[in-house]
Amino acid sequence: YQKAVLGEKDLAALDEAAYILAPVEIGERIKPRRSQRQNLAELWQYSTTNENAFVYAFRPKVERRQRADWYLASLVSNDPEAYEKMDDWLDEVEWLPVQKANAAIPKREVPVREADLLVSDYRRSVINHQDWHFASASNIVIVDNMPDFTRSRFIAALTNGLPKMQAEYRRLLPSPLSDDSHIAAVRIFGSREEYLAYVGPDMKWSAALWSPQHRELVLYWPEGGSDTLLRTVWHEALHQYLDYSCSMIQSPVWFSEGHAVLFEYTHFDMDGNIVFDPVPAAVAAVKANPAAVAEQLPAFFAMDYDEFYSGTQEERILKYHIAWSVAYFLQVGAPKVRFQPFRNVCSGLLKALVRSRNRNEAVKAVVNGEIQQALIAEWLSFWKDF
Repeated sequence: YQKAVLGEKDLAALDEAAYILAPVEIGERIKPRRSQRQNLAELWQYSTTNENAFVYAFRPKVERRQRADWYLASLVSNDPEAYEKMDDWLDEVEWLPVQKANAAIPKREVPVREADLLVSDYRRSVINHQDWHFASASNIVIVDNMPDFTRSRFIAALTNGLPKMQAEYRRLLPSPLSDDSHIAAVRIFGSREEYLAYVGPDMKWSAALWSPQHRELVLYWPEGGSDTLLRTVWHEALHQYLDYSCSMIQSPVWFSEGHAVLFEYTHFDMDGNIVFDPVPAAVAAVKANPAAVAEQLPAFFAMDYDEFYSGTQEERILKYHIAWSVAYFLQVGAPKVRFQPFRNVCSGLLKALVRSRNRNEAVKAVVNGEIQQALIAEWLSFWKDF
């Protein structure tokens, strides 16, 4: 909890303090399901854009003639029982009289986390700009100047969806590091013109990007609307995850771009399991001549970033299609191969990358020799029968 000093009945000041202190973007102040509690003099709940976030403001009951301070309690959790646990906690709060409680708590310095500084910087960067907005939830921070009529629904979809997608990144592409949890910073422009002015002429061919230099995902509001933009976030957030999970060492371009497109085209089924959707254009491109593509794969595995992004738009798109086909095989086809000989390719590649600090050496260590030959053979068989 964090304490906000303000008047007992000054609800406007309470709302302002809650907005500043809450770890997620909050909406209206409402009476919670059980607003009457024996241990609390007053209790409010704030609506949030994140379905896994719960924010309450409360005043504990104190002795007569003493002032009851306001306190803010918040919980951000994917635990399905989080709401009930928060509800139980509010019932169990036992508060000493305010003066005695304050005296009993020793003062100590709380270390400032890098994530907290980033959130603070992002908030300050837009606070004086009328057209820009700030939102945060869990380990996500967003600044944008999107159109107001589309913004609220998209922000809710983003803050609820990205943590689920990040969990899948970690599950399917496990980091060799002990801590790969970093805040996802997202900057969204309302127009492509503003986006291009920000990213520069060298990236004029792009629709979005992950900028390691600024540690942020940069996008713009597309004509296709929020569904297109959400898919773009899943794509760029995968690049961010791979960089963070490998200590900012670039992973092989086919691996990074292939999995980025893979996660871009996904949905969750009724049981909450991720489903990788076939990309029709990529499937058609690969199945047009899978044997010819298979012959290119050894050189493809050794390809660097400049070569991958070079060429005409059509040539670049084909390289994305091939990269996706390899990632799709690794995540969908490879687990069905007898004895699962490729089950450690993804995790092994990331481990080798951190160990060698060189993406070419990592590929040579994990996707080479007999393993590479077997991988290409099974890839070819998979796509011939697809």
